[in-house]
Amino acid sequence: MLHLRSLTLKGRVFRYLGILLGCLISSSSINLFVVPAHLLSGGIAGIAMIFYYLFSLPIGVQMFLYNLPLLAAAYKTLGREYTLDIAFGTILFSFCVDATRFLNAYAPVPDTMLAAIFGGVLNVAACALVLVVITLSMRTVPIPSVNTALGESKTLTWMVEATPSAVKDRIDSVRNDVLTAGSIPEVKQLLYPETNAPTQQVQSDALENASSSVVQILGAAEQCGYTSTGSGFVAGQDLVVTNSHVLSGVTSPTVQDSRGRTYPGTVVYNNPAQDLAFIRVPRLPIQPLQVANTNSESGETVTFMGYPKGGPFAAKPATVQGVGNIQTIDSETGKANPTRQVYQIAADVQHGNSGGPMLTQDGTVVGVVFAKATEGQTGYAITASTLKQALAANGNNTTPVSTGQCKAR
Repeated sequence: MLHLRSLTLKGRVFRYLGILLGCLISSSSINLFVVPAHLLSGGIAGIAMIFYYLFSLPIGVQMFLYNLPLLAAAYKTLGREYTLDIAFGTILFSFCVDATRFLNAYAPVPDTMLAAIFGGVLNVAACALVLVVITLSMRTVPIPSVNTALGESKTLTWMVEATPSAVKDRIDSVRNDVLTAGSIPEVKQLLYPETNAPTQQVQSDALENASSSVVQILGAAEQCGYTSTGSGFVAGQDLVVTNSHVLSGVTSPTVQDSRGRTYPGTVVYNNPAQDLAFIRVPRLPIQPLQVANTNSESGETVTFMGYPKGGPFAAKPATVQGVGNIQTIDSETGKANPTRQVYQIAADVQHGNSGGPMLTQDGTVVGVVFAKATEGQTGYAITASTLKQALAANGNNTTPVSTGQCKAR
């Protein structure tokens, strides 16, 4: 369990950064609006303010002392791990309240009613920020019980959905730098001459609808001490398609949809030679995509979707350059993978795109992204015929299978 602990430790660091920011906002609202107007908040903070107004006793120090009996009770009833988070938040908030006391002199609102409104709004915003950061960070540490609890919480789901996209994207970016790791197989020798990736986005209602069926794959590779991320898509009832290399060493993958909801899954098919894997997700409320019966033609413009570099979601255009046989080079070991028939596409493929679908304008899946060239804007995708054959033979699997060994990063 040493490696899982390292994952949860990184998750805790990220949560604590979010808690710190929330404490700074909340303590600033107290010292800018509440205290200068001689207002009171609820609970222990309100009691501390009363004694501050009467005897000038520091609010933060009082709050810490008053919370000691509650922390002791929490340790006995809730356990060490939960109490550690509570204690950290209590100490940090107590310190921030006293550290921002100088803001009393800069109170911007003389009216008591306005001070109460602004102070309340900032405190709510701080609490919401902390909850959103904790929720988003914990979703990248795939512990089934935690993911299930987060996914079933209607309040947290609503808060995450209500958070502006720019804020969520920034949190995701920082979170991914701290918590996640990603890699993608690389191809040294091109099948066709390199061309620039198209820049004009293909747009259609069908593609817009298809995007809701594209998911992010998260998995704790416990033996190697990292969280693996990739992309995938729903291809059947309760069935998600992704790459085999995304799930290497992952025992309990988590599927996250475009709305941020998470679902625990089980790997029921894993073929490293074709770099295909299927995840069974019970009661998955997402519409499956249709897989084409034939491969795309050379010169066709397609769209590939996924979560590059761990997110956020992106849909980008690509040009099919042709189909051929290649042998990829494992980006971690430098060893050659088995030869396979694939598309070469002119596309800006990044790690994190692995397992994402390649679609035509009508929203039909014609390939699965799995690799990129060592240089330039060239990517590679598993053909529709290969995927179709694997789904026909293994799409109804329900028995868990091994995902092999992860690779240290």
